[in-house]
Amino acid sequence: MTKNLDAFPNFIISGLNIAVPNPGSLTATLNPGTAYLNGTRVIIASQAAFTNTYPPSSAIYVSVNNAGSVNYSAGSSAPSGYVLIAQVTSNSSNITSVQPLLLPLKVTPEHFRAIGNGEANDAPAFVAALEFLVSIGGGVLHLRAVRYNLGTNFITTNGTNSLVPLPILSTSGPYIDIVISGDFTVRAAGAVAPNSGTVLLSQATGSGTLPSLIGAVAQNSGTPSWTNLGIHFKKIKFQTQTNGGVIGANLYSCVNGSFEDVTADINSKPGGFVPPTIISTGLILPGPGNFGISYAEKFYITGYYYGLQHASHARLNGLIQNCVSAITIPESYSHIASYQRVTTQGCSYSIFCGAASGKATEENSICGVLDIERDTSFPFVDDIHVAFGASLNGSLIYNVAADNMSFISIAGPGSNNLMLFSAAMGQYVTPLAKIIVTSKSITVTPTANNTEVYPENLPVPITVTVEPGKYIGQSVTVYGHYSGNVTVASNVTSGEPAFYLPNNVAVYTYIMQGGNGSAQNIKLIWNGGAWNAYTQGSLFLNTVSVTANFSIAGTGGGSIVMTPPLQGVFKVVSFMLTGYMNNTATAQTQRFPTVFTQIPIILGNNTGINPTLSTNGITWPFSMTAAASGNIIIGGQ
Repeated sequence: MTKNLDAFPNFIISGLNIAVPNPGSLTATLNPGTAYLNGTRVIIASQAAFTNTYPPSSAIYVSVNNAGSVNYSAGSSAPSGYVLIAQVTSNSSNITSVQPLLLPLKVTPEHFRAIGNGEANDAPAFVAALEFLVSIGGGVLHLRAVRYNLGTNFITTNGTNSLVPLPILSTSGPYIDIVISGDFTVRAAGAVAPNSGTVLLSQATGSGTLPSLIGAVAQNSGTPSWTNLGIHFKKIKFQTQTNGGVIGANLYSCVNGSFEDVTADINSKPGGFVPPTIISTGLILPGPGNFGISYAEKFYITGYYYGLQHASHARLNGLIQNCVSAITIPESYSHIASYQRVTTQGCSYSIFCGAASGKATEENSICGVLDIERDTSFPFVDDIHVAFGASLNGSLIYNVAADNMSFISIAGPGSNNLMLFSAAMGQYVTPLAKIIVTSKSITVTPTANNTEVYPENLPVPITVTVEPGKYIGQSVTVYGHYSGNVTVASNVTSGEPAFYLPNNVAVYTYIMQGGNGSAQNIKLIWNGGAWNAYTQGSLFLNTVSVTANFSIAGTGGGSIVMTPPLQGVFKVVSFMLTGYMNNTATAQTQRFPTVFTQIPIILGNNTGINPTLSTNGITWPFSMTAAASGNIIIGGQ
């Protein structure tokens, strides 16, 4: 309980209003409710005595005391120990007016000594204000149009890791709703001038597990450690430091929660963004199994590794810009999520789904409208990526603004059962087909929007012949192989070049050399008469990396999941450890799908263990005595 409660005046928490009766009556009822009187929370229960007949042509003053008793008197001063709550005025036959004399309190962090100048640490005031609202059964925390600095001191008690930890309430107790409402939102990235909207900010660099500006238990995966709390943010901007690894707001463990007219960004302007290498998320909605509709409406997020994370019951409507992955779905859920209108701009992935499911055709479903706007200044990988062991289902109306035929790229080794309708083409499209090469020669007839061809462990050389495309924007990606050459050919027009490389060089065939470090993939996009070819050096897959290497199970429990690399001159790979334990004397190794030309370096590590890196894999510690959880990010060329 906060020590500042006695600083408040008397106020009504709920109820305690007197309704004006119909004409011709001098009888009115005081509704039950709750008040804060003389430093004590008082419940005024419903009693027959609360129905009172007022004398004609009078002004009667109604007052209550800490025992819950009600007094009616003609004097304007309350009796000793009582607090005036209303004045009831009547004429000869009617009650003509009811004037409230005790009003609900507008709780602000300034009541708890917040400054709001963007420099002083206001986090303790926010913690005290939230404790107070819990003590009175919930309510609204009103924020001015100022910058509230939340400092740099992360509080880690009760499993939290936040500058402002949300109260932890047992699910066996009462459910409490709290609205944190600003004055208005600044929907722009970068520094904000004083008094230009309500901003919660920090210059902190994150450390430990899932640090956040404000949040409950430090989780973004696994079974939520629920707090019986509904948190609803309105008209607020969350601002963290560039690549600081701090989450804007984490509601994963709240049984209910929402964001409305909310911005989350880094302290940088668009155009100066570079892909973040430290994992953080702008906004995290309640996790799977939450108790109600969680939503993000009219939101704007920019500059984070993950823009927004959601699970079941989610409803989304907003813009995400310049994030590695605009939307992430890390956890399996059995209900649908609704994208009312989601726009992504300049993101490597629009949706990254890592949610494994035991019922691939029934779980992890999304529906709605997805508007994709790619940006050549920000590295693009896939519009939708379904990671190893994950599944994604549902239906989307989509548009890709940077592609004249609205081509959408859906890739990854996971399972997807998405039904896609192209707004530009006015037709349903088949998003992805996977072909495993099981012979030394194969002809591929593209029927899907995107076809991926994976050679198996076969005698080499292998020849893949690609038929002409069916419509502009179709793509075929053929992967090379460790053990030998893969030749890609086409019979578009006999005697004519089939492939056009980015430098406008036309070739009849393309050969991907085998051998460690030299294989490639080639991505072909149909232009209506030939295949435009795009190659990626040193990207090759074998059977292990396609089917088994993205996830490993610890010999003593837990797992490690590797995300596919963010491609480019500088490659980034991340690993998520969940209770990983290897208690044997034999190390476990994961091979990279992309071989590095030099040994990569560790960019971020909050797991407490130190793996060994090589150009083609990562080797995990053995003979461990404790399980490890967290994230490791590596990068290099």
